[in-house]
Amino acid sequence: MMKFFLPKIKTNGGSSLRWLQWVAVLIAVGLFAALSLLLTPLVPVSEGRPHEWGLRPRAALIWINGIAALLAIVIAPYLLHAFERMQRRAEQQYSELNTLHAIDRAINQQFTLDAVLEVAIKEATRAVDAEIGALYLWGEGRGTRVEQRALYGISPAMQAVLGGLLDERARALAEASGAARRPGDLDRTWQTDRLNSSLKLRNLIAVPVQYQDRPLGLFLLGNRSGALAPGAGFSDEDERLLAAIAGTVGVAAQNARFVQESRRRGEMLRALVAHTGEAIAASSDARTLMRLFAGAAARILGCPRVAVYGHDEPNNLFVPLAATDGRTGQGESALSLFESQPLPAQFVLMGLRADGIPDSEPHRYANVQAALLLTPGAGDLLAGPGVVFVLCARDRRPLGLLCLADLPPGEEVAEFAQALAAQAAVTLENARLFSELNRLYEREKHIAGELQNNLLPAVPTHAGEFEFAWQYQAALDEAKIGGDFLDYFPLDRERIGFVMADVSGKGLKAAMQTATVKYTLRAFAHDMPDEPGRVLAHVNDVLCSAANPMEGFITLFYGVLNTRTGALSYASAGHEPPLLRRAADGAVVTLSGCDGMVLGCVPALPYGERALTLAPGDFLLLYTDGVTESRAATDGDFLGTEGLQRVLPPSGVPAPDVI
Repeated sequence: MMKFFLPKIKTNGGSSLRWLQWVAVLIAVGLFAALSLLLTPLVPVSEGRPHEWGLRPRAALIWINGIAALLAIVIAPYLLHAFERMQRRAEQQYSELNTLHAIDRAINQQFTLDAVLEVAIKEATRAVDAEIGALYLWGEGRGTRVEQRALYGISPAMQAVLGGLLDERARALAEASGAARRPGDLDRTWQTDRLNSSLKLRNLIAVPVQYQDRPLGLFLLGNRSGALAPGAGFSDEDERLLAAIAGTVGVAAQNARFVQESRRRGEMLRALVAHTGEAIAASSDARTLMRLFAGAAARILGCPRVAVYGHDEPNNLFVPLAATDGRTGQGESALSLFESQPLPAQFVLMGLRADGIPDSEPHRYANVQAALLLTPGAGDLLAGPGVVFVLCARDRRPLGLLCLADLPPGEEVAEFAQALAAQAAVTLENARLFSELNRLYEREKHIAGELQNNLLPAVPTHAGEFEFAWQYQAALDEAKIGGDFLDYFPLDRERIGFVMADVSGKGLKAAMQTATVKYTLRAFAHDMPDEPGRVLAHVNDVLCSAANPMEGFITLFYGVLNTRTGALSYASAGHEPPLLRRAADGAVVTLSGCDGMVLGCVPALPYGERALTLAPGDFLLLYTDGVTESRAATDGDFLGTEGLQRVLPPSGVPAPDVI
């Protein structure tokens, strides 16, 4: 009898649980002993006298023990069944926890949706002892099809049937109204009507995969015909386990799609930033940059119609810069629809503020409609209730307006549109600043060029027996202004002064410092025509004084030439030493004594003087470091002083030909 009430209970590993039998036996013995102890006091102590009931003591004790044993045998199976139910429930919960833990581990270790689906279908079929299983996820949107799947024990023929049915089911769910029927009811009705009859399975369970009552897919488990004994099937515990697994898969699927979409949008945003950087490097034109943004907004946000306006602050207008229209396949040509139709900025901003939303956030199509209706081209491009306006602003100063038509719903899309508008605002601001910088640069270049032209002296071609030639070229061709300068001025009827200098820096500031040096040196040169060293000392003191702060430094060579006798006296402030070719022997030498301190750094410095005489046929070459630091076109090496000496022509060549 005990064995009849004690069937074997199998665990997931297959081992027998005999310990429950021993528990039942011990309980029966315990009950027997307890009843014996309780009933024994009722037995008389005297051995020979019959009891009041008519029983002798020994017989009474036997009856008492028999009754206790019978009660123990009757109660023990009920206790055993209670233990069995508790054990099965514990095993079921343990299996559920193991299954869900395996799925969670797959999610945490490698967050790919395919891996999660594979683990989920294997664990589910194992947990409920199913022969076949299928887990399908549908894509999003109307008319969608099966997007991802995981199969277990499904034949190709069965897979073909399932694929067609599930594609049909996906379309039905996409077109169904959520307010009419719950997704779970739709799935249950569909599974009983279609799946059982189509797949011809003995047992089938279908659980919808959902996320916040939104259907994402379907979980199918079943057994083939004849695989189970009649009456066997899936229990309520199995269905509850599958519902828990389906819920976990639904969350994982939604998270995976979110991560995938975030990565896709992040990649597109990085591509947008890269393309924007390239566009900014290639062009600073606002229209060129906004054409890029219009196309990027259409691709990233899934928005077919986009228009970008720039804010014309002086005229208080939003001027169209770029547009794209996916309905007609028009890209840049869409701008022609409203190219000459700016929007009144005051009216547009008033319409945006009327919505009660801060200026820097997206605004639905509302009071701006009147402004667009006044603009036929823009009204045709952006007409409709699905238009969103995002103000491109920095520090609450409007820089542009991003208009998006048929923008997909969702907070994420709106936030991304706002991020795109913020980047457009930065780009518009940079384009404006770059345009302003170009304007200032052109103005500075013009002023510096005029100043440079006025600083260049009118050098005669001949003075006495000497011939002169010169050439000036700035280091930056686009600036046409540098820190190098030369000067020529007569001191008296026979003597002339000439200067070659290099002012650190370029542009307008260098030209202004050049003017200071030029006219300061001329003033001291006329006072001390025979002392070039003293002239440089006085110029250096002026440049180092607090009244005339000097930025940078100046290298300068100053010479005084007697055009009648050829006597030359000179002083140098750290400038490149001139080259002298003697006609007598053709040798090229560098002038000595050109190692003085540069001007404008240390006050009260003495500058030495040197003197020599130029003979007929000799020529003297003055230059700046821009010549010696130029690179050869053949090998790219610096020319240097030695290279300059090698390219000097022989004596007797006219000065213009030497230059």
